Amino acid sequence: MRFQIIVSCLIITTASVYSIEISDTIVPLIERVEKAENLNPTKYSKNQYEHIVHVLSNIEDRIRLVTYNMLYNIQDQNLEEQDRWPRRFPRLLQLIQWLQPDILCSQELHQDQLSILLHEMDETYAFYGKENKNNGEIDGIFIRKARFELIDFKEWMIFPTLPLAYPHVLIQLVLCDNKTQEIFSVFNTHLPYFSPDQREYSAHFILKQVEAVSQRMPVFLAGDFNVIPQRQDMPELPFFDGEYIQRILTQGTLKDTMDEALLGHIGPIATFTNALERNDGTPFKGTGVPGIILDRIYSNQKSLILVHGIEPARVDNHFPSDHMPVIVDFLIRDKKE
Repeated sequence: MRFQIIVSCLIITTASVYSIEISDTIVPLIERVEKAENLNPTKYSKNQYEHIVHVLSNIEDRIRLVTYNMLYNIQDQNLEEQDRWPRRFPRLLQLIQWLQPDILCSQELHQDQLSILLHEMDETYAFYGKENKNNGEIDGIFIRKARFELIDFKEWMIFPTLPLAYPHVLIQLVLCDNKTQEIFSVFNTHLPYFSPDQREYSAHFILKQVEAVSQRMPVFLAGDFNVIPQRQDMPELPFFDGEYIQRILTQGTLKDTMDEALLGHIGPIATFTNALERNDGTPFKGTGVPGIILDRIYSNQKSLILVHGIEPARVDNHFPSDHMPVIVDFLIRDKKE
């Protein structure tokens, strides 16, 4: 289903207001299916439908978690003009405002990019992150100030003991929802791209940190995991370790929220913006090869995942980043269930 939305926005680079077009967004569909009166009961078993209706009766407590690789600007010279940071930034900002995340996990931002985003978002969001000293990437988490109180903030620099090690960051926030008083934890990371061995090392490290918390509270693990499936029919893919990394991360209490969503998945089955017909890794060309889901959100069984979505929206007919954001709407699990 295709939606085209026209919104007005303020762009700080020009300090002027102009209309932009957000097309192909899944947000209106998510909002529609999260209302029980819009669902067709004949498409569910009686017990399933009654459970969905019960859960959606608490929709006012919904929390939206988004993970988004926003693409660094250090290789802009390799991109077409419309995909370089000065042109992308207004589109990126407007897509974030359109998605209305309560929690936004970001990857690949550098300090100058982060500063200009915070200039626009500071009134609404607080940011917690850590710089990867290896390349200046700052992975972090934006939280809606009015919704959450920060209870704890932890950070780890993961140093794989392997040749050509690529240090990278794991961030954890413990949050209290001011609306429900529920406490839960969100982790964010970005696994290295160039080495399956380093992804394996990092997955084991992350699993250890997450599982230590998972027994005590609801937990979410989000980020760009660079998990590429083993498709022997597609030898052009750079790696085949995706399912292996998935099995490591989910051998404990974590599950992929795409599989756990009460109302299912909405949107493409890919998060990188290459064109299906080309499949050469060139970004900003399409909604990707189905199954290439690099960006994921995992959770334990202490929350209820309502909807999982991958947002294919274009802003003024262009993608704001080379990745598409992943959306998860959830409720902290009803204590009576």
